Amino acid sequence: MTDINLQVVFESSIGGPCTRAFSGKIARRSGTLVFELGDLVLKSRHSIRVEYENSAAGYYKLVASGWLRIGPLEIPIPCLIAVGEPCYRVQVLIPGLDEELDVEPGVYGSTLSLSWDLAEGTGSHKLDVRIRGREGSPGKVYNRT
Repeated sequence: MTDINLQVVFESSIGGPCTRAFSGKIARRSGTLVFELGDLVLKSRHSIRVEYENSAAGYYKLVASGWLRIGPLEIPIPCLIAVGEPCYRVQVLIPGLDEELDVEPGVYGSTLSLSWDLAEGTGSHKLDVRIRGREGSPGKVYNRT
């Protein structure tokens, strides 16, 4: 039996402070949930980085990876959730996750996709995802038009 209540809290410090909360239900061993986070408005070039934190309650196993999409930019987040089982990640630096990523000014629609191949048991899980940013600064530049 799989019955995991999932709460996702998204917070952004770029384009004006923003916090949004979402909930979902994981009731199958594998699947995908997509959360529409809204638009991020950047009036100037920003260096961004994604951070996340997990909280677990109950008796369950859950291993999931994610993708944060900001406009056409996609930041993979391997091993976003790993409860009760290990998650192995290829050791490569991911721009926007392990190091800052520069994003040009613009309005970017954003989504968070969460996919899992192992979910079993019952409980509640909270996932906090934050986008931290600062104006300017050189780094890896993303500008696809």
